[in-house]
Parts: sequence; structure tokens; C-alpha cells
Amino acid sequence: MKRQLIAFLAPLAFALPAFADWPDNARDNFISECVETTQLEHSPAKAQAFCECAADEVEKDLSSDELEAMGGEAVDPAIQERLITAAQSCTNELE
Repeated sequence: MKRQLIAFLAPLAFALPAFADWPDNARDNFISECVETTQLEHSPAKAQAFCECAADEVEKDLSSDELEAMGGEAVDPAIQERLITAAQSCTNELE
């Protein structure tokens, strides 16, 4: 399951904006890109629920500075791991 999360979420690490609090449509863009990737292996409804949950957990778990760092070109592997860990609590949405 962790390998699947990495496959779903790693590309999204580069999609996060270089701002802290989901400005403008950044949260919606994150969810949209997540759904696009996730529904390759899950139903659209399950993908939507998972991605909304993941966005909520990322928002709760990562600091403003960490969210800003996610918008850069070179994403810190430790922050990527925290993104994956935050989203793991949402895997029940995919069952």
C-alpha cells in the first residue's frame, strides 16, 4: 500500500504551490491532480474521498514553511515522506 501511495502522491509534491495556506485554487488543484492519478486504480468517488482527506491531512500535518518548500524544484525527501505519512491515514477511503 505504501508503494501505491508513493505512486499517487509523489508527483503531487511538485504540484503544491509555493505558498502556505492553499491560496486561490491550490487546494482544488492538488485534489484534482490527486483524483486524476488515484482513479487509475480506484473509482472516481473513492479517489475523490481519498484526495480530499489527503489534502486535509497534509494541511494539518505540514507547516507553512514545509508547504512552501513543497512548491520548489527540489523537494526534500523527508517532507515527501511526511506527505505520504499524512495521506496514509486516508487509505480507508480507498477500500
